[in-house]
Amino acid sequence: MFGKYLVAKQLVSTAHVVEALDRQIRERTPIGRLAVEAGFINMKQLFDILNTQNLEDEAFGSVAVDLGYLTQPQVLELLQQQRKRQTPIGELLIKLGAIDRETMERELAMYHALKHPLPSAAIAQHDSASSSHHAAT
Repeated sequence: MFGKYLVAKQLVSTAHVVEALDRQIRERTPIGRLAVEAGFINMKQLFDILNTQNLEDEAFGSVAVDLGYLTQPQVLELLQQQRKRQTPIGELLIKLGAIDRETMERELAMYHALKHPLPSAAIAQHDSASSSHHAAT
């Protein structure tokens, strides 16, 4: 997680990351709203799901599937849409004044490079191609 990475590098405090995550959760678009927007369910079905959810203390998606209003693939699609719509933690940390944009963007690039390093064979090919190019010039 990017927030944990920033804390480990002592660029932001744990308190700022917790506050950003809390804000991320509070601002998250409800899955029910997304389901209505997508045309998967209507408002009556939404209210049925919410009422049942309150009685059973189950996740929205589970109740919707149990009631036959949504399929499991639709729930997964809605959850993916929900994640795509949420404000990235880096942006929230900037809004909170915990980190400046330049530092956040630099560290995010480094974080992604650590998560998805180039395979050593690709690096070797790149290095040998660079060496050949420099030798030819």
